Amino acid sequence: MNVQGWATVITNESTGVGETSAILHGFLAGDGGVLCQYAFDYDTVSGEPYAFSTAWAGAIHSPQEFSQGVALLNEGDLYYFRAKAKNVNGTSVGSEKTFLTLPNNPSNFHAVRDFLVTQINLSWTIGSGANKTFIVRKIGSYPANRLDGVILYNGTSNHYNDGAVVAGTHYYYRAWSYCSEGSLHQFSTNYDEDDCIAMVPTVFDIRDIMVIDNVIPALEITVDVENTGDIITDITMTWVLERADTGIFLDTGSDTFAVLPHSTVTYTIYPITTYVGSVRITFMGASASAFKVFATSSPPTGGGGGFAPPTKPPVVPPILPTILAVTGMELPCLLLILFAIILILLIIIILWKRRKKK
Repeated sequence: MNVQGWATVITNESTGVGETSAILHGFLAGDGGVLCQYAFDYDTVSGEPYAFSTAWAGAIHSPQEFSQGVALLNEGDLYYFRAKAKNVNGTSVGSEKTFLTLPNNPSNFHAVRDFLVTQINLSWTIGSGANKTFIVRKIGSYPANRLDGVILYNGTSNHYNDGAVVAGTHYYYRAWSYCSEGSLHQFSTNYDEDDCIAMVPTVFDIRDIMVIDNVIPALEITVDVENTGDIITDITMTWVLERADTGIFLDTGSDTFAVLPHSTVTYTIYPITTYVGSVRITFMGASASAFKVFATSSPPTGGGGGFAPPTKPPVVPPILPTILAVTGMELPCLLLILFAIILILLIIIILWKRRKKK
C-alpha cells in the first residue's frame, strides 16, 4: 500500500537568460506517490506575494527535472524566482534563486574627429537596462571581443573624448552595455561600433619668400603659406619692411585669408619705400614666421624703367609712405586733405597781405 504525501521540489539555476526572457529550472525530488504538476513564481521583488507565475504544466513522477520559459521581462533587471510542484495533497515550493537579465546594447554610437585638437569625440545612447557603457578601441580593425584591444571607457556617461590618439591613425571602436546587481553582472550580447581617423590639427608653414621686384618705390614680394592640417582655416598675415642695418621701420600691412587643408596659398604684397639699400621683410601669422634680407635699388635713369603692373600702387613723394602707414588712410583721401590744407594756407596768406597793404 502506497502512502500518499506532499511533493518535494528543488529550485535550480536559470539558463538562457537574455534581455527579456529566461528559462527557469526545477527538480522534483519526491512526488508523494502520485503524479505532480509544476510551475514557477517570479518577481523583481524578493518574497511573497510574487507578481508573476507560470501556468501549471506536466504530469510527472520523481525524480525528474522540469523547466519553463518566461518572457516580457525588463532589460538589466534582477529577478527572484522559485520552483513549485503540486499533487492531490497540496503545493510545495523550492527555495528562492535569482537571475539578472541582459541590458540592451548602446545605440547611435558615433566617433567624430575634433576640429580643434587631435582628439576623437565619442557619443552614444545608453542601452536600456544598462548601468555602464564598456568601450574597447583597436587600431586597424574592429575588436573581435571585449578583450581584443584597449579598454577605453567603462562608465555611466553617454559621451567620452578620446585624447590618447595619434594624428592620422585609424581607430576602431566597439561599445557594449554593462549592468550589475549584487554579485551578478551582465554584458550586452550585441554592440554598436564606429571608426574614425584622428585629425591632423591646423599647422601653418610660411616659407619661400621671393622678391619679384626690388626697384623702389613700389616693391613686389611673394611668400607661400601652407596649411598642413585637415580643416580650412583663416590666417592673419602681418608683414613688416625695415632697414636691415638699423631696424628702422619702412612699411607694414596685414591681410586675413583662408587656406584649404593640405594646400598652399601664394601671398603677394607691394611695400612702398624710398630707401635704397639692404632691407629685411618679415612675415608673421599663426605662430609661424619667415624673413628675407635683400637690397632695394633705384629705378633706371634715361627713359625706361619698364612697364609697371596695374596692381602696383602709384609712385608717391617720399614723405607720403610714412603718413600713409601711420594714419592708415588711402592715398586719394590723403591727397585731398593736403590739397584742402594748401588751399586754406593760400587764402590766409592772401588775406594777410591785403590787411598789411591797408
